[in-house]
Amino acid sequence: MVDNSQDRWHGPYRPDPAHPHHLVDDEGRHLFVLGKTAWTYLVCGDPEGVCRRAAAQGITVLRVALNGAPYYDVLGHDCWPWRGTSAVPDYSGLSEPYFQQVRERAALARSYGLGLNVTLYMRHPLPTVAEAPRERRYWEYTLATLGREPNVFCWEIANETLAEREFQAAVGTFLRQHDPWERPICTSDGTTDDAAWPAESFIDLAINHTCTGQRSLDGWYRALALNTRAHGKPAWCNESGREGRHKNDDGVHRRKQGWVWCASGCYWTHHSWDGCEGIDAPSYRAPGEEFLAPLAAYWQGLEWWRLSPTFTLVQRRGAAPLAYALQAPTPGRDLAVIYLCTEETGREVPAGEMGLLLLEGRYRVRLYHPATGAYEEAGEVAGQGLGRVTPLGTPAFTDDLVVRLDLIERMERSRLRGTG
Repeated sequence: MVDNSQDRWHGPYRPDPAHPHHLVDDEGRHLFVLGKTAWTYLVCGDPEGVCRRAAAQGITVLRVALNGAPYYDVLGHDCWPWRGTSAVPDYSGLSEPYFQQVRERAALARSYGLGLNVTLYMRHPLPTVAEAPRERRYWEYTLATLGREPNVFCWEIANETLAEREFQAAVGTFLRQHDPWERPICTSDGTTDDAAWPAESFIDLAINHTCTGQRSLDGWYRALALNTRAHGKPAWCNESGREGRHKNDDGVHRRKQGWVWCASGCYWTHHSWDGCEGIDAPSYRAPGEEFLAPLAAYWQGLEWWRLSPTFTLVQRRGAAPLAYALQAPTPGRDLAVIYLCTEETGREVPAGEMGLLLLEGRYRVRLYHPATGAYEEAGEVAGQGLGRVTPLGTPAFTDDLVVRLDLIERMERSRLRGTG
């Protein structure tokens, strides 16, 4: 019996007008997007195993191919929506048995609290704009089949190509006009330093891919996250680079990549072998996958959508090499998160003292350990106001640590001086 208590899918999530970098449904609930690649989920041998594993990791969205044959030489899986086969296509109609299975697997994913990032084209080359009238039948059938499934999170036009712009624009325009639930639309390019077509009117999500291995957290992942977020849309690293093929083999570094994206006000997808060639290998464990559930638990445990990157909160990092901060907006500034980390795996950071710019008041201080998911109470700190730097001691740690500040009471500076 599947536990439906965590089912978060009652309808579509769209960009929140009040918090445009995040997504909200019609009931006012926000979605924390933690993605996982599951390319051939719609035809693989053990779809429930895929869902069970993803749900245990805290995943909220599976990225799946509706039309594609990734790793066919290994898997023999072909997601083919038309009649006939991809080798001998019959464009006289769509495959009813395939779409019935798609609908069933969408419902299965929902029962595990999982949404679907539906990629319409994972075959290259893409159709041309001259072939759009034929392809419109595919778009119409897709909407007829999946248009009322509440856990279809977004439509991704194509995987890793900005070719055939006119055709992709035709797909995006059709979906914008005909999707009854007006879901977000996106597309993706290969590894770049910015989002794919972020200014296009038919693009709702700023998507970036980083299949580059263990590059600098500060000079690469942080910089890309800020680039991707700069477009005023929900920003999502939707393919983070996998082990082996992309040399992203250090699980702790992969953990830090995800935290850097989230601490930059963005979202992140765990990309791994078990979502590609290994989708039917239930015993496989990807480097760093044990850190996904603590990441999800932390962000889902606070109102992350109210936070934005701040470059003034941390005035002195103390002993921590890197410090990335998010804070609730002025005038309240009642919640802040600071992610402290090292570039190198296994590096120990001694105890130190950060300097923060905090409004006058008493703040509860809690520490979170990304490796274990453990919270630790760390007392209170008295904010000295923006004209003075507030010292905050930090304990020794290895690799990374999160500091959370919650405003307890706003106070005038004269009262703060009396607290000594």
